[in-house]
Amino acid sequence: MAAMDVSAQQRVVAVGASAGGVKALIRLAAALPRDLGHAVMVVLHMPAGAPPSQLTKILDRSGPLPAVWAAHGDLIETGRK
Repeated sequence: MAAMDVSAQQRVVAVGASAGGVKALIRLAAALPRDLGHAVMVVLHMPAGAPPSQLTKILDRSGPLPAVWAAHGDLIETGRK
């Protein structure tokens, strides 16, 4: 494995939840500090055929960090808005 330049490393917090975990995700979003310094990725398991999730809007207004819907190829960034 090649050595990685420390400046190129990024710390990521990954959180997974089922559709029933939205209240816990809201509490987590509210508790995160604006200057966290890490990207936070949330994966939500939804049942097949479920309507599109409003989770990004809910989390965006629940805490100090921006919440955006990720698409294939998006860069992982910290503190974007």
